[in-house]
Amino acid sequence: MSSNHPIEVEIKVPVADPDSLRHKLLVLHATLLTTVTQIDLYLSHPCRSFPETDEALRLRTTIDADGQSQFEVTYKGPKLDTTTKTREEFTVRLPTSETMAQIFQALGFTEVATVKKHRSFFKIDDAVLSIDIVDNVGTFMEIERVVESAELVDDARDDLIRLLHKLGFSLDQSIRESYLELYLRQLET
Repeated sequence: MSSNHPIEVEIKVPVADPDSLRHKLLVLHATLLTTVTQIDLYLSHPCRSFPETDEALRLRTTIDADGQSQFEVTYKGPKLDTTTKTREEFTVRLPTSETMAQIFQALGFTEVATVKKHRSFFKIDDAVLSIDIVDNVGTFMEIERVVESAELVDDARDDLIRLLHKLGFSLDQSIRESYLELYLRQLET
């Protein structure tokens, strides 16, 4: 694992009762940061299989409560452990997404799927937590922290696990699949 790139330490769990979770967040003095809609276009590589290498390439459109849009492209590396979704992640903000999509298409990348989710972001301690309602998939909570070196991953993961327990969840409930993987599995059924 490279130690000079951002590493996203993340835990995701399904949520049966988002209103109860919001109440627990208020009790723990979490701060609501924003509510957005995100539309994620996932791409496949022309020369290797991202499902086999456990990577992802995503073009994201984020629409805020005022209807303003932001665009970004993100590469997600393979997961780095067997219990969480910890991985290297690189993101670049874009002025628009059309040109980037055209560049990827010209290079042979193809569309895999588009996943749409409605997200409420909260800050609690040093973590960012989101309650995600994912179209055609379900409702989830993600807790994450981005660290700048591999040496900080274990401490960040332990802090997130403690927060997970405070919110009434256990690590046994966590899922490592991405929203894309969950969406594609839904399509198969």
